[in-house]
Amino acid sequence: FHPHIEMSGNACEVKANKQELLPPNTTIRQTDDGTLFYWKFSPSPQRLHVIWKGKEVDAKMPGKVYNTMIHGSAFYFESNDKIYKSVFSSSDGLKVVYLREKIQDEQVLEYGLYTRFKRGHHYLYRACDDPEFGGIQINVGEKLIKDLSVRCIHRRNVICARQHNTNCQKITVQKIGKSIIEIKFAHNLSIHSLDSSPFIYISNFNKIHTLDTESMQFLPPLLITSLHDFEYQRSFHNLKSHFFNPLTSVRKIAGVHDGEITVHAQIGSNDYWVTAELPEEYYDTDEKRTEKIELYIREHLRRYENGNAFPSRFAAEFTIQQLLGTGEFGAVFQAVSDDDLACAVKRVSFKAIAELDDIVRALREVQAMSQFNHIGIVRFYNAWIEIPSDEHRINMDNEIQYHFGAKSVPPHRDSPIFIFIQMELCNGTLKEWLKASRDNPRNITRMKSWFKQIVAAVDYIHEKGFIHRDLKPSNIIFAGEDHLKICDLGIATAFNKENGEEITASYTNVGTPLYKAPEQAYRYNSKVDVFALGLILAEMLTVMTDEERRKLFHRIRHGLPNPRPDPKDVKIFGRVVKSFKNDRNENSDVILLGTDNMIQILSMPFMYCMQMKRVR
Repeated sequence: FHPHIEMSGNACEVKANKQELLPPNTTIRQTDDGTLFYWKFSPSPQRLHVIWKGKEVDAKMPGKVYNTMIHGSAFYFESNDKIYKSVFSSSDGLKVVYLREKIQDEQVLEYGLYTRFKRGHHYLYRACDDPEFGGIQINVGEKLIKDLSVRCIHRRNVICARQHNTNCQKITVQKIGKSIIEIKFAHNLSIHSLDSSPFIYISNFNKIHTLDTESMQFLPPLLITSLHDFEYQRSFHNLKSHFFNPLTSVRKIAGVHDGEITVHAQIGSNDYWVTAELPEEYYDTDEKRTEKIELYIREHLRRYENGNAFPSRFAAEFTIQQLLGTGEFGAVFQAVSDDDLACAVKRVSFKAIAELDDIVRALREVQAMSQFNHIGIVRFYNAWIEIPSDEHRINMDNEIQYHFGAKSVPPHRDSPIFIFIQMELCNGTLKEWLKASRDNPRNITRMKSWFKQIVAAVDYIHEKGFIHRDLKPSNIIFAGEDHLKICDLGIATAFNKENGEEITASYTNVGTPLYKAPEQAYRYNSKVDVFALGLILAEMLTVMTDEERRKLFHRIRHGLPNPRPDPKDVKIFGRVVKSFKNDRNENSDVILLGTDNMIQILSMPFMYCMQMKRVR
């Protein structure tokens, strides 16, 4: 047990910049991208609403809505013993998507949370998580899980809330073990958190309390004042003076987005949704995260230079079971964490001083990508850096060599800094499958289904503002017999936009040469991922030797006529290549195999009417 930490400091007053009256029996929630969802508890059937550019968009709900939560850009809920999610986009509108049936042995908590006993342990997970493989192991009984009053999962920490047994008016927090943060309070409260931020926001009566989970310290509480007092708002008299009254109470924190907090509040006797700008120290930004990472690295470099031992989190918290693969300066291990989670851990090495900017950039982007939540993308759990002593590094290499063979020592730079990335464990790659299936004809329907999953995942990555840059069969893995996921986003990068449109820009020349687009060595955009998709689809549909593949890809890359494949594949392959329109990059005179948008790929005649099999 860590000692109790108490909220302290005088309240910081912030004025509302927007407030609107809420109809009775209405609940409002905000996604990470700023979309405001709201719904009414009556009448039935319920409808879900979104306000977008001053217009209201709504969709019919399948039944009574309960056990709701927000994760990423989606709203999750349960209805009629089924789990759904709802997403909004300007192109597709508001959609309600069925995810899965409620599992017979899973117990429903609240706030979109579930618990289940599996593999000899109790696991806690969210509606957005995979009930088979996701979740956090909780080493307490089922009754104690309910008694903990779990409110959310934040950065793989279980956030619980309990009322004080005394009349104490303070909010206190303590960390229990490695993964439980307990908040004690005097009044009913609402808790909101984003995995992309270290802050947890807690409403208690009419104040907002902000807990920094990295320092485990409270910031001074926030007191939001309304735009005008409720008596003036009712009468609309042209008074000469304005009164800024504190909110009567904050019923729920709806969300935090772009430096603003949105709350469901009571002002007088009415309910409103209120938005206020947060002081800069109360929310996280890319610049702040970069500064923290740089300070962290420099602090530990100083400790290392002074001869202090650097504790290895990987050695302390993980047991290596297998070396899955190695790259130029990296390795991937199959491991089990000390909370019994089977996972893959990728280790990438950098030069300590010379590549400090690259380390900061890589770790920042890995942290951003850890927020990805898509059925077609391998989940990132955690990322951290280690600066090992020479003795520790040699001992670890010797242990790996002893267990996995003389040729299995993962490569790394001299005097390295390691970035460790803990992620979901899957089995087998598309590359291995293609190699093992060279003697068998391809099942075209199955290949199209697989390709649709890959395209949907890449589309999600692009929607989040990233380019993968290294799409290839070895980075596409199987989570089930017909369930594919994209992995190895370690060299993905954020792309730039102007006026909401992606622009071509200069990026680092990375990627696997065989699958790289021609312009990838110069200036490029997300089309490089679409180029790689075209090559992957051709490889999935056409049985080829390594040499045939190399020659074919070379001709496609340089816009040369393609030799015909075997007679049985001529018709199929011809349709594939012709389905992709040729497009010239505006900054280089090379022909691209690709389209501007993933949706165009899925709407091609070749893919038309292909019903993707839902993966349980």
